[in-house]
Amino acid sequence: MAQAISPLRSLFKFHKHVLLITLVAILLLLASAVTVFELQLSQSVTDELKSTLSATGEQISAQAQENIENYRQDLRFLHATPPISGLPRALEHDGVDPLDNTTSAQWRQRLEKIFSAFLTSNPEYDQIRVISADKTAMELVRVDR
Repeated sequence: MAQAISPLRSLFKFHKHVLLITLVAILLLLASAVTVFELQLSQSVTDELKSTLSATGEQISAQAQENIENYRQDLRFLHATPPISGLPRALEHDGVDPLDNTTSAQWRQRLEKIFSAFLTSNPEYDQIRVISADKTAMELVRVDR
């Protein structure tokens, strides 16, 4: 009877080893699958994030370009007003514009009214100034909101 138990024990030990090896193999396979899945998921999230950031960057760039163009248009408008050219002419001729005898004070007053109206209809601006282009860089007109 002792001899009959011995083959059962060795069979049990054999099955125990096979079961242990199988369990380790399954765990390694499972760990490999989880690792591959995590790498794919990480790559997918990274690609999606790059795509989103790229699209957002393009939107911001387009909006910035649009704002710059709007500011240029505003500047062109203000530059085209008569006081912008009349004031320097008056200042160069002792305070009186030789084209229409308008004084530099009158040009300043007109420009202040234009700037004030412009600030009222354009809330993105807080202040508009005209600064002389000579060495003194003196502020000629200034209007604040």
